[in-house]
Amino acid sequence: FNPLAALRLCLAAGATHETVDLLFNWIWRDGHAGDSAAALALPGAMLDIADVAAAISEPSVKEALRRNTDAALAAGVFGVPTLAIGSELFWGNDAHPLMQAVLADPGLLETGEWARIQHLPVAVERSR
Repeated sequence: FNPLAALRLCLAAGATHETVDLLFNWIWRDGHAGDSAAALALPGAMLDIADVAAAISEPSVKEALRRNTDAALAAGVFGVPTLAIGSELFWGNDAHPLMQAVLADPGLLETGEWARIQHLPVAVERSR
C-alpha cells in the first residue's frame, strides 16, 4: 500500500479530525483503495475537493508531507497507520483496542506484563 495520495489529500483538506476519520474509514474500515487521485475521487468530493489530482500535486502539499514525514521518522514512526499518545506509538489498525485502553487508563503500559516487556532486550536492531 502506497499512502502518499491519501496523505497528501488529508493535508490538502486541512488535516482535521474529520478529514482523518473520513480517509481512515475509507481505506482501512471500508477497504477502498487510497493510492491514487482516481481512487480518492469520492472522498475528495466529500471533502469539497473537486480536483483531487491537482490538490495532491500542489508543491506546498508535497512539502508539508515531507516535513511531517521527517518529524514522524524522528519520532520512530515506521508505517501507516500509526497513532501517537504522548511518546507511545500504536502501529497498525489492529492496535486500536490497545490505544483505546491506554486512553482510558494512561498508566496501563506501566503496569504488570506491559511494564515487563518494555524492558526486554532488543534482539535485532535495524541500522538507520
